[in-house]
Amino acid sequence: MTRLGVIAATVGSAVGLGNIWRFPYEAGANGGGAFLVVYLACVFVIGIPAMISEFVIGRATHSNARKAMKLSEEFFHKAHAREAGCLICSRMDDRLMRYAYTVAALWKEDKEFKEALGKSKGFCLHHTESLVRIAPEALSGPDLAEYISFLFSLLKTNLDRVQHDDWWMTQK
Repeated sequence: MTRLGVIAATVGSAVGLGNIWRFPYEAGANGGGAFLVVYLACVFVIGIPAMISEFVIGRATHSNARKAMKLSEEFFHKAHAREAGCLICSRMDDRLMRYAYTVAALWKEDKEFKEALGKSKGFCLHHTESLVRIAPEALSGPDLAEYISFLFSLLKTNLDRVQHDDWWMTQK
């Protein structure tokens, strides 16, 4: 271990001990005792599982965090490559792409569909991305530009609604 590593470990230990011992004492002594329940819940729900996962990942990979991250990226790349052969996933993706083409075609041809879609809650980010990706293949020229603009306007309205709902829930 290098000199810098020893200093970093010492500072980390001191900060960690301050977090575990002094902070709860100070909060309790200054009228923040109710906060300690939330603090301890967070330590047990987030801190301990994170620490255990670090131990498990370190033991499983026999390496540091950077090498473990590289190994996990390789694993996920291989897993996604294997998923490409999954019959259910490929069928679902094909069906989703057909729906994306259908939405674009209906948006162009059917005025009632366009109005109903404009009044709807819209699409999630994942499906909006699929619709935008398919759009150049399904539409062209001014229709394409108008459709993309429409999708992003619908997405913005949807995200504004979600943001308002989140704000409302936190104000209860």
